[in-house]
Amino acid sequence: MKARVDDLLAAFGELLVELDIDNDPTEPVAELGRLLARPWSDHRRDPAACRSALTRSGAPFELSLKLDMGGDPSLRYVVDTADHALDLSGNLERYLDAARMTTGQPDGVLRQLLDCHLHDVPPGTKGTVMHGVGRAGGGRRRSSLYVPASWLVADDLEKRLPGPVPLPRPAEVVGYDFGAGGLTCWKTYHWLSVEPGRVLADHPDPLRNLTYAGQVYDRFSAAVPDSARGMSTFLQRKVDGNGTQDKLFFFAGPWGWAGPDGLADLLAFLSGVVAVDLGPLRLVSALTRRHQVNLHLGLLAVGGETSPSVTFYLWPT
Repeated sequence: MKARVDDLLAAFGELLVELDIDNDPTEPVAELGRLLARPWSDHRRDPAACRSALTRSGAPFELSLKLDMGGDPSLRYVVDTADHALDLSGNLERYLDAARMTTGQPDGVLRQLLDCHLHDVPPGTKGTVMHGVGRAGGGRRRSSLYVPASWLVADDLEKRLPGPVPLPRPAEVVGYDFGAGGLTCWKTYHWLSVEPGRVLADHPDPLRNLTYAGQVYDRFSAAVPDSARGMSTFLQRKVDGNGTQDKLFFFAGPWGWAGPDGLADLLAFLSGVVAVDLGPLRLVSALTRRHQVNLHLGLLAVGGETSPSVTFYLWPT
C-alpha cells in the first residue's frame, strides 16, 4: 500500500467537492484524518501485524459510493481503528473514543451499547468494532457503528437489539446508524447461501424488497465457485421507522468482478437494469488514481423494490 494518509485525505476532499456534496470539505477531511491517521500509519509500517479484516488487503479503510435514481450520490467511509495486538475487550476505550468522535452520542449511550454486545465476548476474540461516516448533499451526514456478533446464536442476539426483529440465522455483524437526533436504524448482516440453478425469488430464505438485487444474483450466480457459495454474499436486514428492508451485499472476488473484464461486464449489466447514473463511479476512479490512491471493487450492495440503490465499496490495494 503506497498511498500516504495525506494522499487519501486530499482525494476525499476533492471528491466531496466534485460530487457536489460539500464545497468546503475542510471539516469532513479533518474528521477523517483524526480517525484514520494512526491505523493507516500502523498498517503501512507493519501490514502483517496490523492487518484489518475490513478489506482483502488488510487496509483499515473502505470508501463507498451510493447511487440511486435521484442522481444525488453519497460518499461514505469505514475505518478500523483497532490496535491489532489486542483483542476486542482490550480495544474498548479506543472504540469508545472513535465512536464519540463520529457519532457525537453521549458516553453513557455508547458504553451501554457496546457493553450490551460485548460483555460476554469470548476471551481472545479478534473481531473488531468499525466506525463509519456518510455524507451527501445539503449537509446531510450520518455515522455508523459496526459491532461483531458471530459468537451469538440468533435468539441471544435478538434480545440485545433495540426492538423485535426476526433473524434468519446468527449474524456476523450488527450496524447502528446515527443522525443528529440519535439512533435512526439498526442492521444485521447474515451470510446468504448461493443456491446453484435457483433464482433468488425461489431462495429458501424469506427475503423482501430485492427485485433489483435478484436480477444481479440471477445473472451472475453461476460464476460463484462451489467453495465460496456459503460465504460470498451478505443479507442485510435493516429496521427503521419505515419497517424492515433487505439488501444484498456481493463480494466482488467470488462473484467474478475482481478483474477488469468481470467489472466491465457487471457495469454494463447494471447500466441496463438499474436506472442510475454510473458517471460518479468513473469520477471516483479517475480522481483517486490521480492522488496515487489505488482502489478496487470489494463489495457491491443492491437494494430497493421500486426505487433501486447501488453502493460500490472500494478497497485500497
